[in-house]
Amino acid sequence: MGGGRNNRYPLLPTVFRQVYPNPPPVTGYDDSCPQPNPPLPAKSDSNVLAGVAAKLENSSSGPAYEASLSQLRRCAWLAAKESNADWAKLRRDLGKAGSDYKTLDQIDPRVDTLSYGAAPTLMSKYGF
Repeated sequence: MGGGRNNRYPLLPTVFRQVYPNPPPVTGYDDSCPQPNPPLPAKSDSNVLAGVAAKLENSSSGPAYEASLSQLRRCAWLAAKESNADWAKLRRDLGKAGSDYKTLDQIDPRVDTLSYGAAPTLMSKYGF
């Protein structure tokens, strides 16, 4: 297995390769294409908004319209989140947003201490 989160959860790469045989490079689960650096931050500039406006004008209904509305909401949120009191409280409580990409190769020590209870019986399954 390669680096990244693969060492933390041993079955994840197998399941991921079964579901997504050709993963995009942004996932970081493809051993031949690791992603050691964080993704670029989302942007909400005039070019993005012009693209959303064009999509809204050219789609009256359906998936394209829903996608453009979703993107428009996201752009509005990106522009307004810095002045949002709830967002500021969340960041104070949880700390800085984002992932620490330098620690992804470290195995979570809690994995070694996991223990499972007894397997359920047919009687306990149905509450008897």
